[in-house]
Amino acid sequence: MSCRAAEPSEEELKRLKLWAQKVANKFELKPTQFSELGMLIYLGKNLDTGDLRSRIWQQASNYKISNGIDEIKVDLKNMKIMMEAVTSRLKGGFELSVDQTMQVTITCKDMLVQAGRTKYKALHADVEERLRSRADTLGFQNVFGNFGNEQVLRAAIKRECSAIRRKFRTLLLESTRPVDGKPCMTLEELTWTVLSKYKRGGVGSGSKAEFQLHFAYLRCYARAHQYIHPGVDVSEASGIESGEEPVDPPAKRAKTVSRKPPPGRVKSGRDFWSAMDRLLMKDLDQYGKDMKNDQWRDFFVEIVLADQVRYGKNSGSLLPPLPMTYTESSGATPGMTSTIPRPSPATTHHGPSRMQSFGHRPVTGTSPHPSGGDSLDSLPATTGTEELLGEDF
Repeated sequence: MSCRAAEPSEEELKRLKLWAQKVANKFELKPTQFSELGMLIYLGKNLDTGDLRSRIWQQASNYKISNGIDEIKVDLKNMKIMMEAVTSRLKGGFELSVDQTMQVTITCKDMLVQAGRTKYKALHADVEERLRSRADTLGFQNVFGNFGNEQVLRAAIKRECSAIRRKFRTLLLESTRPVDGKPCMTLEELTWTVLSKYKRGGVGSGSKAEFQLHFAYLRCYARAHQYIHPGVDVSEASGIESGEEPVDPPAKRAKTVSRKPPPGRVKSGRDFWSAMDRLLMKDLDQYGKDMKNDQWRDFFVEIVLADQVRYGKNSGSLLPPLPMTYTESSGATPGMTSTIPRPSPATTHHGPSRMQSFGHRPVTGTSPHPSGGDSLDSLPATTGTEELLGEDF
């Protein structure tokens, strides 16, 4: 390689830049790529002119090849979408691919257990919006923009949301009952189980206080569910959500303690999650939209303390411990009325469950706090809660 004895003149540099521009036009390079060729001229200005032109030509050829590969990738992606569409039509109609179905399930689960969720019956709408906003990333380009395909996706989302809500409700209810001499789940154990099963990425690291507070809230109201019977799995009790067709009705309907046992499906608006939505709206109206304010904090303290009395204290072995402000009573805020439901002993029963509990705490018939001041059954119910729960809650 030969080097120039002196730097090229301004005229020579202009001629090199003009020649590089002609090369860029020939290879149909992008503006940023042409700009980089100009930088190459500046860096190699002490090289022999012929050598520098060879380097510029070689670099431009590399850019040309890279651009061609990118175009091929786009074409292959479009071809894959087209082939999936053709395959679906040959089968008699559009169907979600295996990957798309998996993304629907993962998104439904993850959004269901979000801390702070206030609308459970509208979960399907939130999931559809999430998939629409991330269609390119999650692989739904062949769905949105086609009315028929969107209808298929919408139906799949609704089915998945209903099934996942039902399983989550069963887990909440089963966490309140001892199994084979083992205790109920603590709040920490319940949170760890839910995040492991539903949250995208699993439990992960860091504080999970917001999840524990949210699940304590749900479990607090879930205890008022009246279709928990001795010897009956809660997954079978009131199992069909509002608007959902029963697949295979049980051969023998379990007797319930309510005046009107549920038929094949629960009356519209009287299912478990509709009641939860109404309760959340009630508490948001009472305590404010900001769930981190003082009123909500006092309410969560009341719920968490009652949860610890009934189901045991967290061990701190699975999740970071809750802040002490939520685990130690500092006295009720003046003027604050408890809204934690107090189910009637005559209408609440606890039977065996298939859910395996954590830990080995003995089950006793007495509260670990003999004073009874924090007992859930001793907390007064707010007027109107029963109406919000509904006759089929």
